[in-house]
Amino acid sequence: MRSTYALIITILFLTPYLKSGGQACTTLGQTPATAFPVCGTSVFTQSTVPICATNDIFVPGCSGSGSANYQNKNPFFYRFTCYTAGTLGFLITPLTNQEDYDWQLYDITGRDPNEIFTNNTLVVTGNWSGSYGVTGASASGVNFIQCASVPADNAPTFAQMPTLIVGHTYLLMVSHYSDTQSGYTLQFAGGTAVITDPLLPRATNATISCDGRVVTLKLNKKIKCSSLTSPGTEFILNPAAATVISAVGDSCTSSFDVDEITITLSGTLPNNNYELIIRPGADGNTLLDNCDRGIPDGETIPFVYNPPIPIFADSIGTPGCAPDSLRLYFPKKIFCSTIASDGSDFLVSGGPQSVNVIGASGQCIAGQTEFVTVRLSSPLVQNGTYLLSLKAGVDGTTIIDECGLELPLQSLSFPIADTVNPEFSITNQLGCRFDTLFFSHSGANQVNLWTWSINNQISSGINAAAILPASSTNTIKLVVGNGVCKDSLTQTLILDN
Repeated sequence: MRSTYALIITILFLTPYLKSGGQACTTLGQTPATAFPVCGTSVFTQSTVPICATNDIFVPGCSGSGSANYQNKNPFFYRFTCYTAGTLGFLITPLTNQEDYDWQLYDITGRDPNEIFTNNTLVVTGNWSGSYGVTGASASGVNFIQCASVPADNAPTFAQMPTLIVGHTYLLMVSHYSDTQSGYTLQFAGGTAVITDPLLPRATNATISCDGRVVTLKLNKKIKCSSLTSPGTEFILNPAAATVISAVGDSCTSSFDVDEITITLSGTLPNNNYELIIRPGADGNTLLDNCDRGIPDGETIPFVYNPPIPIFADSIGTPGCAPDSLRLYFPKKIFCSTIASDGSDFLVSGGPQSVNVIGASGQCIAGQTEFVTVRLSSPLVQNGTYLLSLKAGVDGTTIIDECGLELPLQSLSFPIADTVNPEFSITNQLGCRFDTLFFSHSGANQVNLWTWSINNQISSGINAAAILPASSTNTIKLVVGNGVCKDSLTQTLILDN
């Protein structure tokens, strides 16, 4: 498997003697984790830059020398992937005169992007010139990191183009030192690397909710949240048993792109086969990827809606030896709020050992669980076949599945094995210099595995024998099991005759 590799380019305006305040960066795109996804075919315009700064930045060859304080001041981050190896050229062009930007490149492969603030080894290259005007990476750029300067120094604003590696992911952070909030444009040009994803956007599948009112659409790659209209005008149904009234990307509140969309319908669909059709929305386009390429007009995704029916629990987890709880699995998720915590939705019966249910709970995520753990008043230790029954709890109902349907009454059987006793008997046939000893186990409780260790000499079977010195100290160990339960016993045997 080919690993992914990530780099971050940081662009910051900096003078040798100033340090910005510590106002938190909260706007989307102003932290490494919420970077803009970009590709190499567009010019990206940031018209304004909110004022903020949170962390010091390490700059190789510059930090610790001179009086500059390097920070992520007024930053924006841009994330992209290399699809063909080569050099990366880019231009950052201020929208007004006498504006200064700086940048820095990081390698964050397999790491949290926020590590750029703590791991100095991630830095690749950068440019921190204080000169005004266009900055970036070009073929004529210097082959070192230009440290912070004042505009009068006319220090070079371009660094040599870094070489990108195919399959690696990079992140560009842009920051404006002057607190004017004037923006810039970012354009990738001049290099040989390809950072435009060749994969065209397509829909992969659609599923319908239990109530027949919500369709979940999955895509083969992320599309821009901004290309999705909130009324969902990009979607229609065939047959038109309902209309689309909203569409929401599952991550659009915390990022700029999304690969799963929740589509709400005007009413419950009747039982039928359907197609979800994608078309240009009210904004004039279908769903666009980060290179502004759209899902084809008229793309159809089939799905089927069948009204839900009550489900039955499908299995009990293997109980193991002397279980004091049982795990019951279901084909759909269960609402945790419908599980009576006292376990009154469940009953254990049918076996030779009487036991009460004292509690029940789920492993709840977003209020739902895939199984229920039923806790018992004591461990089950007697061999037999038992029944775990689902019944109405103290609330008057059984548990309820994710479709809002109450589960029918039912019982599932499960086996319990006896616990085992490793005690053994010893018979000594006395001799003059040596005794002959016979060791025997009863074989009770379905024991079918015996491992004897007599002074570290191993044997198997229900019985064992050994010839031992008549005057000796010996260690005898027996391990027994029945395929479910296992136990062992070690005895010290002293012979003195």
